[in-house]
Amino acid sequence: MARRTGAGQLADRASLLTQSGNAWLLADQADNAEAAFSAALKLTPRDPEIWVDRARARAVKQNWVDAEKDLNNALVFDKKKPETYVLRASARKAQNNKGGYQADIEAALSIDPTFPEALVERGAIKLEAGDKTGARADWVQVLVRAPDSPAADAVRQRIETLEVRAP
Repeated sequence: MARRTGAGQLADRASLLTQSGNAWLLADQADNAEAAFSAALKLTPRDPEIWVDRARARAVKQNWVDAEKDLNNALVFDKKKPETYVLRASARKAQNNKGGYQADIEAALSIDPTFPEALVERGAIKLEAGDKTGARADWVQVLVRAPDSPAADAVRQRIETLEVRAP
């Protein structure tokens, strides 16, 4: 429907394609999702949200290089969303780019010092560096600020593991 010229303005057609892409993601059809997001980007290439959506589809397929490229494009158009930096950090981490991963987590926290997903990752960075106290502090902050979030679920497991490993 979105491919018909009578389906509305470019932005309306891109919105339909984006909705379709997100539906494909929910249905575990990452290839179809990526195709829908790619079609939407042909219509509105300056929309950072669609770049992020396509990056998510590519991440599901573990296509980290292209996911990172899409997130780079999203950041060209909007540098103020911490979640974009956290997503790019994940893509960089999957490619063993530790410096880029850490820089993106810090960038996310410079925008929002309490962003839960970034605090989870910074805690992991601290733990890897041997700073158990710092890791715990970041993770407890997630529990206080976003107790019902997926990030909180992740840190509960990490804190429990930390407690078990503690001497």
